[in-house]
Amino acid sequence: AFYYVAPETDRLGEVEFLDGLVGLGWYRTEEAVPHRFMDNVLDGVADEDFRNLFPELATRTYTLYTFTRHPPPTQSASSLAAAVPLPGFAIAAAAAVRQPDHD
Repeated sequence: AFYYVAPETDRLGEVEFLDGLVGLGWYRTEEAVPHRFMDNVLDGVADEDFRNLFPELATRTYTLYTFTRHPPPTQSASSLAAAVPLPGFAIAAAAAVRQPDHD
């Protein structure tokens, strides 16, 4: 599974990224981020200090996107990059897709 958490800010390219993965055969579910995701995870830092460091956690709404795929992907790196036209995606797609061994 692939997990993506984002605030409600409509980040540049986010819709294309999310829809692009669905277009590539990934199944997407969306849910509100569980409250425990907003807990203090900094060892040795008081809760009040954590809230001061990350005030947006208390004021924004976050969504947890879960992507699953059955059966495993079979696309080539070039077809993945063409389907999701975002800067850097071609490099990530090439790294994520196992290339056949050529002897």
